[in-house]
Amino acid sequence: MDYDADIPESTFEKALMMQNMITALGTGGIMSDPRYQLIRTELISDPEIKPLLPSFVRTCRDSDSLWAYMKSVHEGNGAYAARRQHVNGAFSPLLEHLEVGKSVPSDSDVSAVLSRFDGEGVQAAWAKALKRR
Repeated sequence: MDYDADIPESTFEKALMMQNMITALGTGGIMSDPRYQLIRTELISDPEIKPLLPSFVRTCRDSDSLWAYMKSVHEGNGAYAARRQHVNGAFSPLLEHLEVGKSVPSDSDVSAVLSRFDGEGVQAAWAKALKRR
């Protein structure tokens, strides 16, 4: 079977697919190891993406290790909901980064304020900040 044929093109959709696969595994479903491994390899090899990946993705290379991890998240009544919430929370920083892009909402505001400073003003502000530290 050609597992990479079903993998989306965009990094955001790959990350979302991975989140959904892990959620399925943690809530009684199954997960395709070859598909997970292909996506994981691609995402973990990107130096910008790797630090945003959930720690369990960085350490769990297959469904067996992921399942062992997911069982440790919560067992008993409410386990599926707790695991789903855990996975969603862990993927949130990565998905937000990929969805919004590299900038954050304050970037344009900060840039506008900084454009008002000249070289001397920046030096004075920096010296003041160093004194306070």
